[in-house]
Amino acid sequence: MFALALLLPIPEMPIIAASSFPVKQQWNAIEACPVIQTTKGNGSGVVIGKRGGFLYVLTAAHVVPFDAAGIEFYTRDSWPKPAWRAEEARVVQKWPNDVDLALVRCQVGSRDPGLLSLAAPRQRPKEFPVSTYTVGAARGIAPTFEIDSVLAKRLVRTKLESPGVTFFWEMERRSRPGRSGGPLLDPQGNVIGICAATQGGRGYYVHLDEIQAALKRGSGEYSWMVPAHRE
Repeated sequence: MFALALLLPIPEMPIIAASSFPVKQQWNAIEACPVIQTTKGNGSGVVIGKRGGFLYVLTAAHVVPFDAAGIEFYTRDSWPKPAWRAEEARVVQKWPNDVDLALVRCQVGSRDPGLLSLAAPRQRPKEFPVSTYTVGAARGIAPTFEIDSVLAKRLVRTKLESPGVTFFWEMERRSRPGRSGGPLLDPQGNVIGICAATQGGRGYYVHLDEIQAALKRGSGEYSWMVPAHRE
């Protein structure tokens, strides 16, 4: 049984001072990852698409309510004022069963944050452990960039009563408080996971394969956010 990450304020540095990931790219990643505040609490998200004057923010399903009531988005350049409010945001898709993902559409407006692309199919870690990066925020704190390691790809049953199972990345560290819904990045800065839970001192991120499959479901309306396959 998973325990979702608690959302508590913990001061953090915005970037990693000593890292192989360039500082400029760290800041770009931070700008693409808004803090999400709702009537349920706080979480994180990542802009993975822009089309027709709208932004598409991927997050965890447990972070946002179905009706999008009370949603506010904060970015580092808008802090401490909201970048977007509820009337400009709409939860267009939720995959709460097992996979724990949601997609929120927002008007671009006067603020146009960065974008982080999903990794292409098959372009994900295959040997472990491997160094990766995470972006997210604590309540009342702007998004920050951290380093972590993927220990394994795990097939997990997230609910005892659920017959389904889901692929997750098992991380070396616990998910940071308030970082639920934030992205896991590969060394090239591509999104390969979404923060969903903690268990036994480890963080768990929804696996890239599950994200791509979710975006391709149904009519495939959101499949354009999945990059074409490349070796």
